[in-house]
Amino acid sequence: MQKLKNNEPLQDLKKPHLKGREITSLTNREIALLDVMKCGYSYCQVAAILAISERTVETHMKNIFIKLSVHSRSAAVFQAQARGMLS
Repeated sequence: MQKLKNNEPLQDLKKPHLKGREITSLTNREIALLDVMKCGYSYCQVAAILAISERTVETHMKNIFIKLSVHSRSAAVFQAQARGMLS
């Protein structure tokens, strides 16, 4: 990972609003997306169901991964269910 002169990791600059803050809540749209995702649908299928682009699904999932500190769709669904965010 590249570092800047002040030894701050470069990736931390990409989302300055997330830096140093623990995020535990998901937006209503992120929860809706995970609710559909838990049925095993692909990003393309989720996009069609929610009438959004596949790129938007990918962006939401990337944000969900960051917020829940996970690295996979199944882990995101599991964490959201464990935290009582999904029905």
